[in-house]
Amino acid sequence: MAEQRTPSSDDILAELRKALQAQKHAEKQLQVAEEQQRGVEDAKKEAENAKVRVKEATEREKEATRQAEELLRKTTFDEYIKTCHDHLIKPLQVRCFSSRATNGSIGVPTAKYYCPTELRQWDSFDSQQAEIYNTVRRYLQPADTAAPRLFTSILSLKDRGRRLCKDPLSGQRDLERVEQFGKELDIEDVVSELCKTATAREELGLGQGLKFRCHTNVLDEETSLGSATLGGMQRDQSCVHRLD
Repeated sequence: MAEQRTPSSDDILAELRKALQAQKHAEKQLQVAEEQQRGVEDAKKEAENAKVRVKEATEREKEATRQAEELLRKTTFDEYIKTCHDHLIKPLQVRCFSSRATNGSIGVPTAKYYCPTELRQWDSFDSQQAEIYNTVRRYLQPADTAAPRLFTSILSLKDRGRRLCKDPLSGQRDLERVEQFGKELDIEDVVSELCKTATAREELGLGQGLKFRCHTNVLDEETSLGSATLGGMQRDQSCVHRLD
């Protein structure tokens, strides 16, 4: 039987070196594998983040499209009234010229028979106004069905309000312009839609509709002969007519 040789210190050191090298190689391989794994995980996270960003961008695009459609589509009666109030009425301002204001007391309008001699409080005004409004709303904004979209778009109303209200009112002409383009046109539109329903025409006494007219430059032969004034009083220039 061959005698086993006792490993020398050099042999042991050589084996240790091999073992250490193998360990370092394994650790390096493990490190590479971990880095690759982290790279895969980072790539997955980036892909997930990109997916989220795409989803958010898609949702923003859908929301922008929805908002644009809401601005461009015709409005319901409730939307119409609210938008008119928010953009044609609330932004109005009046410019005050203190230097041009009338000073002193107000004179007595003697010999002016067309001035009112008596003023009475209209106690039932609020209730009558509410009754008429609710009647109009019952036809144009029914509670039992989806409200029809009949009126001017929000975008158009906003643009009209921007132009009407960009400068404070400074005189009668400014007020007349606001009355015409900020109220009368809208009233005509509402009445026009109501007149399409016979029961609404009858209940509200609308005839065939309403029309606002200004007679400032309309003079017929009779007017030119003197009917434009009544005892020195200028005739009404802006009138509302019921079409029968």
